[in-house]
Amino acid sequence: MNCKITVIGSYMTDLTVYADRFPSDGEAVHGSRFHIAHGGKGSNQAIAAHRAGAYVIFIAKLGNDKFGFDALDFYKKEGIDTRFVSMTDKAPTGMTSITVNTVTGENRMVLFEGANMHLTAEDVYKAEGEIAKSDIILFQNETSLESIMAGMILAKQYGIKTVFNPAPTREIPEDILTRADYITPNQSEAEFYSGVKADSVDTAKLACKRLMFRGCDNIVLTMGAQGSFYYGDCGYIYTEAVKTDAVDTTGAGDSFNGAFCVALAEGMDIEDALNFANAAASLCVERHGTADAVPYRGEIEAHRMVHYPTDHKRKR
Repeated sequence: MNCKITVIGSYMTDLTVYADRFPSDGEAVHGSRFHIAHGGKGSNQAIAAHRAGAYVIFIAKLGNDKFGFDALDFYKKEGIDTRFVSMTDKAPTGMTSITVNTVTGENRMVLFEGANMHLTAEDVYKAEGEIAKSDIILFQNETSLESIMAGMILAKQYGIKTVFNPAPTREIPEDILTRADYITPNQSEAEFYSGVKADSVDTAKLACKRLMFRGCDNIVLTMGAQGSFYYGDCGYIYTEAVKTDAVDTTGAGDSFNGAFCVALAEGMDIEDALNFANAAASLCVERHGTADAVPYRGEIEAHRMVHYPTDHKRKR
């Protein structure tokens, strides 16, 4: 039977334009491609966990509008359990404006949270029965703090492991950081929360130590093309990234988080979980889009077998 993961998170409609460079202030540049797609960190991570092999329950808030109904249709086709995805008239569906540099694959985003900020503790408690039967609960930082805290409280009550992706950056109550079993910042997020620029293995270790001082038990710091760095109960482990020709890095972190949760839920040790997640992320960056770019289980397994022999693990 598949592992069961509950994702408490966001949905955004992604409006993505591709150009060969980012504009300067006040400048307009010509785009080469435009794409409307399903996105949002919570949604992307729910899709990533589902495609990596989990049964996924998604708890989210959509606007009562065309984008919201399009999202529900997408989840139905994907096979995501949406019993706890609700709609509101208080705000439109969330939206992300994304510009992708076609030369480097890097991206810049502007987020409008919209309906996501209307996800309440009550919405989360409605799913208590399913949460209690979950293997992992996955959170991000694109919904209301009360919804995150409600999920953390239920996880503690039922002894369920939690993974918190603290993105995008904003101030987080210490109660949330100390309740999360794993936190998964990228380099910019780690710098925001720790004050350390994590641009090498040594500085990543220092950033993780600072986060541990704030009460975090296990930190997985994703470092893009440099791989990932773990610091926690199992010591510290640096895992190299797969060398790849990136065309769009937008959904890489979400693919990593979804796959990482599946690996943990299935009982993989931390090294194998990191390899599995890095393999998923490396496949994602070779494709355009966010949810469209998320790989499936068979692809991840094949990629991991080719690119992650034991010598790719670097214990320090």
